[in-house]
Amino acid sequence: MRILHFIPNTSKDTIWKDGYKLPLLMTMAEHDEIHVLTAGKRMENGKIIMHKLHRGKIILKGFSSFFDNKIEEIKPDIVHIHACWNVIAYKFQKCCISHRIPVVLTLDKQFEPWHLADNYLLCKLPKLLAYQRFMIKNAQVLHATTQQEHDRLVYLHLKHLVKITRRKTNTKKAWNSRVATVRRYDISNGTSLADMATGLLRLYSKVIDSYPFMGMSEQEIRVEDALLVQGLAEGKIPYTLAQDVLKILPSMDYSSWRRIFLHSADEGIFHYVKVGAHINGIEYTSWINIDNVSRFPQKIETHENNVKNNKKIARLKKDNSIPDKEKTLCLLLSEILSRLQNLKIHRSDFTTLYNALRFEDYDEDILRQIASRMGIKKNTARLFMLLEERYGLEEGFMFLEPLNDAGTDKFKKMLFKADIQ
Repeated sequence: MRILHFIPNTSKDTIWKDGYKLPLLMTMAEHDEIHVLTAGKRMENGKIIMHKLHRGKIILKGFSSFFDNKIEEIKPDIVHIHACWNVIAYKFQKCCISHRIPVVLTLDKQFEPWHLADNYLLCKLPKLLAYQRFMIKNAQVLHATTQQEHDRLVYLHLKHLVKITRRKTNTKKAWNSRVATVRRYDISNGTSLADMATGLLRLYSKVIDSYPFMGMSEQEIRVEDALLVQGLAEGKIPYTLAQDVLKILPSMDYSSWRRIFLHSADEGIFHYVKVGAHINGIEYTSWINIDNVSRFPQKIETHENNVKNNKKIARLKKDNSIPDKEKTLCLLLSEILSRLQNLKIHRSDFTTLYNALRFEDYDEDILRQIASRMGIKKNTARLFMLLEERYGLEEGFMFLEPLNDAGTDKFKKMLFKADIQ
C-alpha cells in the first residue's frame, strides 16, 4: 500500500517532530510505503520518502498543475491530509478528488469548541464557508485522535443533519458521518505507538475496500463488464470473452480481483460476475469472503421516486388497456431514467432491464407508442446504447434503435460520477 501524507508545513507543525506524527510515520514506514508532501525543510527520516511542497512552482504553474504532477509521480493508493483551516490542503484535496484517490482527513481537534471559538467571526467562519466545510464533507473518512473528538464530530454531523432536514434540503449537504477513532499514543492511556500505526494502516485498508471503484483501472472495469455479460448469458445464450479480455486476465492480481468483486457486490451484480469468473476458472471468489471484509456502511440514498409525481406515469398506471408486461417495462424505464438523473442508480437496475428485454416477450409497437407519449423516447434509445456497449444486448431485442449522441455521453459521465462504471 502506497500512502501519501500531506502536512502543509512540518517546520510550523508543533506535533510533527516534537509530537506524535514523525515517530508514527516512521513506524508505519516499516510496513508500507510512506510518502510525505510538505513545505517544511527537507529531511531524511529513515524509510519515509519526503517530497517538497514548492510554493514557487505552485505560483508559476498553479495549484492543479503542481499537484497533478505530484500525484502522477507518487501514484498513492490513499492520501492522508493532516490539516485544518489551510487553503492549500483544500486545493490538494480537490486534486485528489479529480484523480479519484480516497482521502482521510485528520483535524487534530481543531473543531473542539474552544478552538472553534478562537477568532471565529474574522477567521474561522469565513474559512468554514469558503472551503473547510467542503473538505470535511468530501473526505472519505474523518480521523479522530480521541474519543472526545469523535463524539464532537458525530455531534456536528447530527446537528447539521437536523437543520437541513427541517429545511427539506438534500441530505448530501450534511456533515460527514464517517468518523473513525485511532487514538494518539502520546495522550491516550493504553495506546502504544505500534497500536496507533497498526490502527491507521487498518483504517486505510478499510477506506480502500469501502470505495473500490476509485481504485479500479480501465482494464479492471473492462473485465468486470465482460464477466457480467458472460454471467447474464450463462445457460441461456452462447457467449465467449473477447480476445482483449482474455489477454488481460493472466495479468490480474489479487488486489484487482478484490476491487472487482467488492464493486460488483455494491452494485448488486456479484452473482453474475461470480458466474463469469467461475466459467473462466477464476476461483478468487471462493476465498475472498465479501461479507467478512471490514468496510464502512455503504451510502443508502433515500430515493424519492420522481415518477410517483409524474402525471403521465400516473395515467399509465391507471390505463387498463395496456398489457401488464408492456406497462411494467415502461415503468421500469421511467424509474431507471429518474434514478440516473439523481445519481442513485446501480448496475443491478441495468441487469433487470437487460433480462426483461432479452428474455421476455413484448409488443414493440405498444412500447414505442408509450415511450413517445411519455417523452422518454430519446433517453430510452440512449439507455439502449449503454446496454449494447456494456451489457452485450443485441439490437434485435430493443424496440428502439440505440442512440449515440451528446446525451449518451452525458449519461456515461453521470454513471462514472455515480461510481457505477
